Amino acid sequence: MLLLLALCIAVPGAVFGYLSLRQVEAKFHQETVRRMRLQSREIAMSIHGGFSNVKDHVEFAAAIAGNAEPLPFRSSPSREGLSRNRLFLGVTRFREGSLAESLFGETCPPPPTTSRALAHLASGNSLLYIRNRPGGNPGFFIAHAIRGIPPERELLSTEVNLEYAWDRDRDAAAPAFESAVLSPSGTPLF
Repeated sequence: MLLLLALCIAVPGAVFGYLSLRQVEAKFHQETVRRMRLQSREIAMSIHGGFSNVKDHVEFAAAIAGNAEPLPFRSSPSREGLSRNRLFLGVTRFREGSLAESLFGETCPPPPTTSRALAHLASGNSLLYIRNRPGGNPGFFIAHAIRGIPPERELLSTEVNLEYAWDRDRDAAAPAFESAVLSPSGTPLF
């Protein structure tokens, strides 16, 4: 009789405990997935905002170059050395029929000169392109036509400081969250 009483109390308690645990686990899983989606969106928006900021600076520099004013990128002793807060690692001006003119940093590789790329630049848009740097690491570059000059004749190219972009990513991401940049073919770049 005592055994029957114990079974009548223990079995419903165990079943109720198991069902409660499953319900809490399901809610926790749903909440975790929702938070990860929001975190992923925040990171993507942060990186997009960083590249938009960089693109705006490239467009501003190209507009200044079109006015024949001195560009604010010239090397000076105070600008030597790499800083995580610097948007660009290098800025290069390409002119038709002459060598590339490095305004600061290492000379950037020239952007693609396909008719599609040149038409994109001629329409006032910036062009993001990737080239391998010495050592095999990819570099991200943004080219922009100088206002009033066809891109075939003259344009400005900048190398984006990836530490700047990753700092924005680190600021937006939780400490336990990892992110990667993939190439169009799906291979990890960073």
